[in-house]
Amino acid sequence: MRNLVYFRKNLRLHDNTLVREALQSGTEVLFIYKLPKFSEISSPKSNFLWETLCDLRSSLKNKGHDLILFKEDSPDFICDLQDRFTFNKIFIDDIPAFYESQELKRIENKLSKKLVSAKVDRILNYEDLNFQIKDMPDGFTPFRKKIEKNIPFYGAMPECFENANPLIHDLSNTLWDLRPDYNKHSDTAFPFKGGETAAKKRIESYFFDSHRISTYKKTRNGMVGSEYSSKLSPWLANGSLSVRYVWEKVLDYEQQIEENDSTYWLKFELLWREYFRWLYEKYERRFFHLNGLYGHEYSYEQNEKKLDSWKNATTGNSFIDANMLELNSTGFMSNRGRQNVASYLIHHLNQDWRQGAMYFEEKLIDDDVYSNWGNWLYLSGVGTDPRSRVFNPDLQASRYDPNAEFQNLWLNQNK
Repeated sequence: MRNLVYFRKNLRLHDNTLVREALQSGTEVLFIYKLPKFSEISSPKSNFLWETLCDLRSSLKNKGHDLILFKEDSPDFICDLQDRFTFNKIFIDDIPAFYESQELKRIENKLSKKLVSAKVDRILNYEDLNFQIKDMPDGFTPFRKKIEKNIPFYGAMPECFENANPLIHDLSNTLWDLRPDYNKHSDTAFPFKGGETAAKKRIESYFFDSHRISTYKKTRNGMVGSEYSSKLSPWLANGSLSVRYVWEKVLDYEQQIEENDSTYWLKFELLWREYFRWLYEKYERRFFHLNGLYGHEYSYEQNEKKLDSWKNATTGNSFIDANMLELNSTGFMSNRGRQNVASYLIHHLNQDWRQGAMYFEEKLIDDDVYSNWGNWLYLSGVGTDPRSRVFNPDLQASRYDPNAEFQNLWLNQNK
């Protein structure tokens, strides 16, 4: 049996249901990926994706397989491959987002066959929920209380390459010459490489070597350096790291080393990530509406100069500008920084919150559509909680950057 695996999001071999099923049911397997238009995303984000793909290809090559790249502007390439090779099954990540879902439906319609798909990275499956999606609690706390004591132990899925051979082909693989021209910023808080190899290494370092996970809750609001937080979000965002793998590693740490408020808090943050995924399932495209999930009126001043000053780090507020300089230079920003710059755009500059969400989507190497848009909804008051969340950047700076170390780090580079 000849199978095709079309990677879209879960860019890894560990805990990958589709890869495992394709290898177990196929005698020949071909692995492919479609490159985005690098011109539409930031250089740090392009580079991180490229490192991830190189790592995935290396892992496949170690198993005797390869990863074939296609261009974004070749929408019918799956159909062309099917005509040429006659695949018995096509395995594809099912991403619950509009354009990705449309692509899946378009392929199904053109091929007149059912694809084998699986929802991308979550802790829970549909069958693990103790409620229907329409009855999901809107608030995070009731959602968390409903699910956290019932999370099953899945166990890490083994890689299975024994049964399937690589598909012999003469497909062009010249797109590997398109590597982005980018050098990481020397002061980035995320100096790590993309790909599951680096992701697993980071977990071993942060959890079991340094034991920094034991102080995570105390340090997570830091702003300078790579060690104030776990920094797992970029790998989770593009699926080179499985959230279930992280969850199990936290459990391992708690059983083997220590269980405390900090180890729980990392799981707590993973549950926030989970919450936004299921909230999107409930409300779908209302995630992207100006007036949010319930249609509450959101008014703003359309002012390109103010929006540009925020994007270009020229607002005049040193704390806000330093955070935006970090984002523009490195593709990363601390959690504390994100809350402040989002609040500033919404409440101080009175701009359209969706412009901020789209800018983050373009720039962040750990952009995750559900968490990104869900958090912007939350801060703008048009999500599940209508309370206004206004951060005073001067007070925030005095509390979280009392010696102006972070501000000096970024502002002095641009004088």
